[in-house]
Amino acid sequence: PHLIILDEPTKGMDPAGRNQVWKVLKELVSQESTILMATNQMEDAELKADRTGKNLKSQQRLIIFSKG
Repeated sequence: PHLIILDEPTKGMDPAGRNQVWKVLKELVSQESTILMATNQMEDAELKADRTGKNLKSQQRLIIFSKG
């Protein structure tokens, strides 16, 4: 798919499960997908995303992965 939209896909996961999700997401990006994802896990957003934004009302991070 060209665009994938996710809402907190790693919420409640243990670290191993969360790492597996990140691995799959990065693989999809390498295949030309763009991923738009909402998360409350700030460390994930800041360390792993290509771009981030913040919803001021909910304090939720919006993160974007894109190859180009």
